[in-house]
Amino acid sequence: MTNRFRMDFVGAEITQHLSSHEKIELLMQKILDNVIVVLQEGLSPEERAELIKQVMIRINRNFFGVELLSLRQMNKRTSFWWKKEENGLTIIAPINLVEILRQEGNHLCLLLGDSSTALPPSF
Repeated sequence: MTNRFRMDFVGAEITQHLSSHEKIELLMQKILDNVIVVLQEGLSPEERAELIKQVMIRINRNFFGVELLSLRQMNKRTSFWWKKEENGLTIIAPINLVEILRQEGNHLCLLLGDSSTALPPSF
């Protein structure tokens, strides 16, 4: 039987009304349940730091950590001469469920599944 995993896509309308603490707690609950989370909007630098802190506190023999990946987007609402780069789509996954195959700029290629399973042959 193939190992299965759950992936939750979380829209901005869900997270925009949460405090930073509530957002981190929501993410930690999902991650600890081996859920891969895809956020429509990224985390602030402070939220990223707090998430990493919470992950480090909880690492043990059954929980190895997370991959925290973001695609960048250019904010077009800034001035004509300057565009601000912001976090766009953000993926937060238990480290045992995701392997980064390629990450170049805004191109991200992942292999999802339990790390204890063999990789599929290359084509």
